[in-house]
Amino acid sequence: MKAFLAGVAATVFVSMRVLAVVALLVAVPASVGEQYTPKTKQQKKESKNQAVQPKPTTPTPEVLPSTPASAPTPQAKEQTPKPELKPFLSHGEWVIGSLTAIYVVISFFSFMAIKRQAHIAEQAATAAQDAAKAAERNTEALINIERPFLLVTGVRYDVLPGKTPDGHYENASHVHFTFKNFGNSPAWCITLGGRFKAFAKADDLLGEPDYGNIDDIETYGIVLPPGEEREILNITHQGAEEEFSAVVAGELFWFAYGFFRYRDIFGRTHETRFCYASSGGRAIHFRPHQAPPAYNRHT
Repeated sequence: MKAFLAGVAATVFVSMRVLAVVALLVAVPASVGEQYTPKTKQQKKESKNQAVQPKPTTPTPEVLPSTPASAPTPQAKEQTPKPELKPFLSHGEWVIGSLTAIYVVISFFSFMAIKRQAHIAEQAATAAQDAAKAAERNTEALINIERPFLLVTGVRYDVLPGKTPDGHYENASHVHFTFKNFGNSPAWCITLGGRFKAFAKADDLLGEPDYGNIDDIETYGIVLPPGEEREILNITHQGAEEEFSAVVAGELFWFAYGFFRYRDIFGRTHETRFCYASSGGRAIHFRPHQAPPAYNRHT
């Protein structure tokens, strides 16, 4: 912007100098022209009357019979005044026209200079935007390199005694998930949740997972440094324990799905979703399941 204003100021300064030189050149012919004073209207009228006034007539000599006739005296032709030639433009009109032409030329070059400065400013703004976008991409790439990245590395099934709502104790199935930080910076755990329930077939999963109750663990201060692996999430089975035999027989599918949300050192929040299933066989083994995309997602 400073370069643009400097260019405009320089153009205006040059224009003022050119106008001063033109005014000086116009003043010199005007002073020289004062030596020649054209005739006034009264002088022109008097000279015209003198040209039109006829000359005095000379008496014609008397011709006597005894004298031979003499040749007629030629009379002088009347002189018609020549029309006065007027210039195409007067001196003042020439001055005004010249100044106007000079002003137009100066204005054109000033406009071209301003246009060139505007184009330079536009190019500089575009270059600044490109540089900002490149810096943003570099920053984003650096963040992606240094960010934490949590993934499920282990799933463990067991049966633990638990207290029912009516006060009785009975065994309940549990699935424990272990996470590992594969990134290059620590991860602060924020929230987690999941469900462990049976479905007749894999297609019974909803398009968007329903995690039920979500646990806020941010106040627990759980931090996973780079490379650390820890069992964090425990999901209790929701349903009758009689489902165990049906799952072993391959008549039902046990699905354990959930999510884990954490924050990185840059203040950004990330989320890891997962889905595991078990069916058939003499023992319960949970394996990754190709559920709908909303069940397996990493941000």
